[in-house]
Amino acid sequence: LRLDDPTLKEVEAIKARKNMLQNFALNFEIAYRQDSLQKIAAMPEDQRKDFVKKIAKEIRKKQGLKDETPITAGPVFVAPTLFPTVQSKGEWYFYNASSKARGLTEFKSKWGIRPNIDNWRRSATLNAAIANNKDQKDNAINSQSGDKTTVGGVTFDDLYENLPLTPEKLKESNDSLQKALFELGKIYVQEIEDCKAGTESLEELRSRFPQFEKMEEVLFNLYFCYNKNGEKAKAEAIKKLMGEKFGASNLTAIVNTGKNPIASGNLEATRAYEKIYTLFIEGQFEQAIAEKKIADNQFGKNYWTPQLLYIEAVYYIKQRNDSAAITKLNYIISQYPNTPIADRATNLLNVLGNRKQIELNLSSEPFNRPKKDTVAQNQVTITQPKTDSGKTKPEVKNVNPNTIVNTNQPVKTTPLYTLKSADPTYVVLVLNKIDPVFCNETKNAFTRFNKATYSNKSIKNDLLQIDKENSLLLLSPFKDAQEAIGYILSNRPKLASEIIPWLKGGKYYFLIMTDENLELLKAHKDIIAYQAFLHDQLPGLF
Repeated sequence: LRLDDPTLKEVEAIKARKNMLQNFALNFEIAYRQDSLQKIAAMPEDQRKDFVKKIAKEIRKKQGLKDETPITAGPVFVAPTLFPTVQSKGEWYFYNASSKARGLTEFKSKWGIRPNIDNWRRSATLNAAIANNKDQKDNAINSQSGDKTTVGGVTFDDLYENLPLTPEKLKESNDSLQKALFELGKIYVQEIEDCKAGTESLEELRSRFPQFEKMEEVLFNLYFCYNKNGEKAKAEAIKKLMGEKFGASNLTAIVNTGKNPIASGNLEATRAYEKIYTLFIEGQFEQAIAEKKIADNQFGKNYWTPQLLYIEAVYYIKQRNDSAAITKLNYIISQYPNTPIADRATNLLNVLGNRKQIELNLSSEPFNRPKKDTVAQNQVTITQPKTDSGKTKPEVKNVNPNTIVNTNQPVKTTPLYTLKSADPTYVVLVLNKIDPVFCNETKNAFTRFNKATYSNKSIKNDLLQIDKENSLLLLSPFKDAQEAIGYILSNRPKLASEIIPWLKGGKYYFLIMTDENLELLKAHKDIIAYQAFLHDQLPGLF
């Protein structure tokens, strides 16, 4: 790849990724080598020496060098002549099987197994020179990186000398190893965004080197990953430890408050990504994508939350870019396991298996409001979700019974709307300034939730755009106001954590509505006035 190619886009990003990968490879090699050397050094002496001899022999064999021959006193061994003095008359040497076998054995014992190529002596010399040159380059790189252990030769003594067998050499090895583990952990977490691998490297560093000089930063990155993956218990343990050991530090303040006390970058980033979120939700997709690129370059990707990734995936589905959507959804599942948003991503991936179905789910459907008599015929008592103790939750909490009981006669609170609590009633989720694609995804989310939670009751979902800014998700049938309010009280706490975790607060709220009031609202299109009416009639609920 030529980085000076004028047709190449995002050259700076490619250079940055290249530098990151080089740094990753260097530290990975240092960590692997130092860990291996320490394991060899920990062997019993006899076993350690035999192991090093074996390694030296294998290396020399690969480089075409002879085995090391120990110098011993005694008579000089004279190899027998290659051609015997006595041969059968008229018999050529190479026709003599015993002479040929003896010669082959002696050749192998002296030179080893040689490939059948010409000029093999020169080839061996060249291989040795190349290997020596590579060792010199590796030594230079290791010297720059702070890794003091180098391989200067391929004899037993050369290799054995590099083992961390003295306190001084063990300290040098440990210094190199802990720095490499730290750099690897940061690259995994901050660059590659692989929290699983990052926590493995950082936890190993934390376990083996508890006195590491940058332990505060190690804990901060661990807290970020555990919190990101929904491992709340581990995140809280790290947070507590940071408070105990580094209570006055800047990183501990960020963990405790979510804000950087000495910089305004976090506040700026939060504002930038909240604006991007709003642009996405309100359907200004192209502008959201453009501003997201600018924000990523300025603040990095740590602020790009799973909720934003999810709505970006939904946007790509609308654009028929399924591959990009699948990439985003898989990233959410891998990086945020055991969280509601990961469940939503899994469900959306399953739907993507059938493109026609997803097109149907993400297209605006005409609103077919059921007739009043149809609703009345389906007066099925709703079964509330059970608590862990098996007891059924009460249908209505904190509601004055006098407000919604004995109201067969209309109670006029304004000239426009009336509260008839005995009539069939819709549960209404108002979606404020949300693009139709996300309105439909909200509808899909409630469909999945109701099927799983109220399997004995068929709750119908319909979307209705009431004005330019507000859409209504109508849930039916509920036999009366009390049953509808019971549904709201049971499930309102689950909206942000379970049902629609990718929508932030302020973009939706619950109401109840009879068929008669719905017709009036469609005619007058004043959702604020209707909300005020409910607030007066049922204070504390809406």
